[in-house]
Amino acid sequence: LTELANLVAIINENFNIIKEKVPQFPSINEPGFNPASEAFRKTQPEAAHAAKVIAAAANQLSTSVSSPFEAAVPLLVGSAGSAAVRYIILNNVTEILREAGPEGLHVDEIGAKASIDPKIVARFLRLLASTHIYREVKPNVFTNNRISGLFDTGKSHAALVADPKAKHDGTLGLVAVLEHILDQTFKAFGYLPEALADPKYGDDYLAFNLAFGTSKNSWEWLEQPENEYSLKRFSLGMKAASMFQSGGNPPILQALEWESLPKGFSMSLPLATAHPHLKVILQDRAPTLEEGKPLWNSKLPQALETGQVEFQAHDFFTPQKVQQPAVFFLKSILHDWSDAKVITILGHLRKAAGAYTKLIIIDSIISHACAPPELEEPVEGATRKQLYPPPLLPNGGIPGTGMAYPGDITMMAMLGGQERTLVHLQEVLKLSGWKLTQIKDLGSPMIPAIAIPI
Repeated sequence: LTELANLVAIINENFNIIKEKVPQFPSINEPGFNPASEAFRKTQPEAAHAAKVIAAAANQLSTSVSSPFEAAVPLLVGSAGSAAVRYIILNNVTEILREAGPEGLHVDEIGAKASIDPKIVARFLRLLASTHIYREVKPNVFTNNRISGLFDTGKSHAALVADPKAKHDGTLGLVAVLEHILDQTFKAFGYLPEALADPKYGDDYLAFNLAFGTSKNSWEWLEQPENEYSLKRFSLGMKAASMFQSGGNPPILQALEWESLPKGFSMSLPLATAHPHLKVILQDRAPTLEEGKPLWNSKLPQALETGQVEFQAHDFFTPQKVQQPAVFFLKSILHDWSDAKVITILGHLRKAAGAYTKLIIIDSIISHACAPPELEEPVEGATRKQLYPPPLLPNGGIPGTGMAYPGDITMMAMLGGQERTLVHLQEVLKLSGWKLTQIKDLGSPMIPAIAIPI
C-alpha cells in the first residue's frame, strides 16, 4: 500500500498549491468552455504544473487500484468514444445544447432539431457523460459542461444547417482540428496493423492509403477538388493547434536573439510581426501558400506590400533555393517524414547553409517512460530537472505528455513519419551534416531545437 499512499500524498500536496494559487479553479460542470478559465495555465506556472502532477498521479492511482481488465478497457474500447464524439460534432449537438441553456434538453428534442434518432443520440451522450464529457442532468436530459464546450463552434445551429461547408469559417478552429482527427486519422488508425503487416508498407503505402483507397499521399489527397472541405478544415485546424500548443506565446520568438540577426532567412508570421527588420521567405507547396496568403493579408498586409515577406513554392526534396541564410526554420515539418526522407530534407539545407547558418526545428520531442539515455554529445538545455516525483512515471504518463505519443502514432498512420526522442533527433541531424547544440524547453509541447553545420 506504500505506493498508493505516496500517490494520494502527491495529489494532496499539489491540490494545496492549486488552492493557494487559483482559488477560483474552473469547475468541470460549467456550461461550456471559456478559454479565459484556462489562463492560469500560462499566468500561474506553478499551479499549471501542479494540475499536471495531480492528473498524472490520479491516472496512475486509478490504474493501480483497477483490475487489469478494468485498466485496459479505456484502450480496448476507446474507438467507441471517438465514434460518439464524431457523431455529436457532425450533427451539431453541442450547439443545440448550448442554445437550450444549462437546464439541458431531452434527447427527443435534440433528435427533432438535428433530424437524428433520439435513441442513438442518447446512447452516444450517455457514453460520453460517463467519461465526464456532457452531463445527464435528468434521465435522457443532457447539457454541456466545460469539456464538451470544446466541441462548440460558437455558431448558431441554424447557421450551421444553412451553410454546412462554412461550418468552421470564422471560428477558433478547435472543432475543425477535432473533426479532422476523428475523420481521417480515426479511419487510418483502423487499418494500421494491416498496413504494417503488408510487405508493401513504406513511405508510399501507409494505413492512410488503405483507409482511403488511394495511391496519393495525405497532402496530395487533400488537394483534390473533391476534398475541398477537408483541406479547408485541416488548414483551419492546424492554425488552432499551433495556437493551442504555443499557449499564445510562439516558441520561435524565444529560440534566438532575433534582434541581432541581419535580414534574409525563412520565418513565420509571429516572428515577422515581432521583428520587422527581418526578411521572410516562406516556402511550401504552391496550394498551401495560396491558403496562407489571406491570413498574411489580414494580419500583416504591409509585409507583403514592402517585400519583407516573400512566398516561394518549393519542394524540399530538391536542392534548396535560398543560399547561406542566417537561419533555416522548420516547424512541424520533420515529424511528417521517415528518417530517410528527413535526412534528404536536412541534407539539402546543409548544402545551402553558410558557416554561420543556424537550423531551428520546432517539433514535439518525446521523452521515454523511464530515465532518459545518455546523449552521444552534450546538448545545452538537455538536462532537465525531474518534473514528476516517484512513484510517477518520469514523463508524467499521458497527462504529462498530452498529444505527443498519440501524435507519434498519428504520424505513422497518416504520413509514415514520427515524433522523435532527443537521442533520435541528434542521430538524424548528424547523419545529415548538422550538430544539435541546444534545446529550449519553454513549457510548450513544441520544443525549439537548434543545430549548426558540421
